[in-house]
Amino acid sequence: MGNGEFGAEFGLIDGDRRLPIVQQYNSLNQLERLVLIREKLPQSNTQKDPHLLWNN
Repeated sequence: MGNGEFGAEFGLIDGDRRLPIVQQYNSLNQLERLVLIREKLPQSNTQKDPHLLWNN
């Protein structure tokens, strides 16, 4: 991120998965990007990367 840009992270838990969402804003304080990071909890036996479904 450059000068005047900032970001925030919002953490979600779904079963044995951690789903942080990173929000990145530009220098005009406008939302520029959302990034979903999919992680499984350390004790989980869940499949590593299940398919993402996107509904418009």
